[in-house]
Amino acid sequence: MASAADSSTFTPQYEPQLALLEEYCERNPVPEGLLSSNHALPTPWPSRAPVMAWKADDLHADNEYIACLSDDERREIMAVCAAFTGSGKSLNNLDASSFPLPLLADRLAATRKNLHEGLGMAVLRGLDISSLPMRDIFAAFSGLASHVSERRGRQSGGKTIVHITDLSGLGSAVLPAPYQNSPLPFHTDPAADIVAMFVVQPSLSGGQGTFSSVATVYNTLATRRPDLLHELAAPDWPFARAGAGPEEVTRRPVMFLGPVSGAPEMLFSRGSLVRSGTAASTTTMPYLTHTQNAALDAVHFAARDTACSIEYAAGDVLFFNNRRVLHGRESFSDGSRLGGLKRHVLRLWLRDEERAGMPPAPMAAVWERTFAKHDHREHDEGWPLEPDRS
Repeated sequence: MASAADSSTFTPQYEPQLALLEEYCERNPVPEGLLSSNHALPTPWPSRAPVMAWKADDLHADNEYIACLSDDERREIMAVCAAFTGSGKSLNNLDASSFPLPLLADRLAATRKNLHEGLGMAVLRGLDISSLPMRDIFAAFSGLASHVSERRGRQSGGKTIVHITDLSGLGSAVLPAPYQNSPLPFHTDPAADIVAMFVVQPSLSGGQGTFSSVATVYNTLATRRPDLLHELAAPDWPFARAGAGPEEVTRRPVMFLGPVSGAPEMLFSRGSLVRSGTAASTTTMPYLTHTQNAALDAVHFAARDTACSIEYAAGDVLFFNNRRVLHGRESFSDGSRLGGLKRHVLRLWLRDEERAGMPPAPMAAVWERTFAKHDHREHDEGWPLEPDRS
């Protein structure tokens, strides 16, 4: 466990830097004997389900994690979507019973199992949304998601669905990284067992999604830098929300062992960790230490070396296990801002307690708030039709 003293002259970095990690490792070799001792951390995990210890070179996109919808399946989705829209029901009342998909039932049941016992990610490809208004896209997306997870959560601003797109043209305010066109380092979302994404429009170039197995990252660090693996499991990582004060910083591990499989899982946002460190020099916020920053960089580069890259297509429906698969994004370029096509992705946070089990104790309250049941209202509260900053 690192002390704050090693951060007295150190500024945390949002962008992972390999040179800084290599310099840290050269100055701080693995303590003698640690490589040959598990020190209460099992190492390494076997490459088998349900551990999900895969590498991109082992995978084949077709029929392994990308599945193309058949014509009959596409027609079924569109017909059920039209029926739901015609019913006049609120999107908040949409669930598996109000969006029945008998032709897709077996495929979606297999997808749900794969998210927890297989690769941990899946893409359904081939849905034509070119003629659909945004609310119908919401219905189709959420209808599919309702068959692979138990409950939808509330995201920033109380929204059920979030638009992920480059909003930098809307003003000069500093935007969170997801709403820019810059690359995103590997991370997890704050509160979800499963993240679902729907590609309304891919970018003109770049913007590929990158995904990496937590168990594979764990195995890599267990072999190369077990000291940093222990650091990730330490309970003193300072997580700060945007605009939070010192009293609102949560301390918890980045890495833990899952309650169902016992396999490695991670929950962390690099942005919330770096916020705690960059504010520390002018407030009483706790520091993100040099060692902790090195551990985050070690996670990123271990993930990058074995990552799977997915080039999105319009209509893609992507699901991935948020606790056991890290994700990131390549930088991207859109078409002309004046009428050109812009990368546009929708996101849902899903909970599947039956399959995933409860999150680690420090996160239980966050899960309960995110997935608290709300009265079903007759209007579409939480479903904004346009991207916004909130």
